Amino acid sequence: MPEITSERATWALLYAGILPTGLAFLLRVVLIRSAGPIFMSLVAYIVPLWAILLGVILLNETLSFSTYIGAGIILSGVGLTQLRLRKKR
Repeated sequence: MPEITSERATWALLYAGILPTGLAFLLRVVLIRSAGPIFMSLVAYIVPLWAILLGVILLNETLSFSTYIGAGIILSGVGLTQLRLRKKR
C-alpha cells in the first residue's frame, strides 16, 4: 500500500471521500422522501447505464455485445416494473 506523504494529501483524500458520499446520501434521502422508495430503487438500477453512457462519451470506450444485452435486461426490468406500478394505480 502506498504511503501518504503529506498531511495535505490526507485531508484531500478525506475531503474527496466524505463530501461526495455525504452529498449522495443527502440526495438519496430527499429523493426517497419526495418520490418514494420504489422510484429510488428504479433509479439505482439505472446507475450502471449512466456509467456505460459516460464511459462511451467521456472515455471513448467501446461496448461489447454482452454490454448491450445487459443494458437491455436492465431497461426491460425497469419497464416491467413501471407497467406493474401503473396497473396498481
